[in-house]
Amino acid sequence: NDGTGPALIVNQNGVQAIADFRDDTTSVMYIANGGNIGLGTTNPSNKLSIQGSTLSAYTNSAMKLGDGSGNEYIGAGTTNISVWTNGGTQAIAISQSNANIGFGTTNPSNLLTLQGSSLSNSNQAQLKLGDSTGNAYIGAGTTNISIWTSNGSQALVISQSNANIGIGTTNPSSLLQVVNGV
Repeated sequence: NDGTGPALIVNQNGVQAIADFRDDTTSVMYIANGGNIGLGTTNPSNKLSIQGSTLSAYTNSAMKLGDGSGNEYIGAGTTNISVWTNGGTQAIAISQSNANIGFGTTNPSNLLTLQGSSLSNSNQAQLKLGDSTGNAYIGAGTTNISIWTSNGSQALVISQSNANIGIGTTNPSSLLQVVNGV
């Protein structure tokens, strides 16, 4: 090839497969009539079909995505479509039975489920909201639902045990308690 055209051209006539790449007798990449490509399958139903159960501890059909230094994965198993971190932790799960999405959980129970801890002294799942100048947090734990300011102080607290609301306090003792006036 002098660089002016393809180095390899495969021309298939008829209805047979275009190519079948094998490791011993096992098909590892299959190009079906019509151009669908199968990895781990000789019956690809889409432009790219990936099947198998050979990725480390995961028994999912998966595809590795990453920059070469980590082990980032995305895959689909019998219960979830998942994204794993390079440490092997399932970071995002999309339930195949109900389309619920979970961050920090492998079993999302609601349309959007957030679980985990992201502030140093907190055991609450949190949603970070912000722009280029600052961030605020909304979090839910076992005792309170809270809103934090960008400096990390709790601005608003709703007690889950009695629905008391506190502004300027982390333990409201009445239905609405405002510390240091309005």
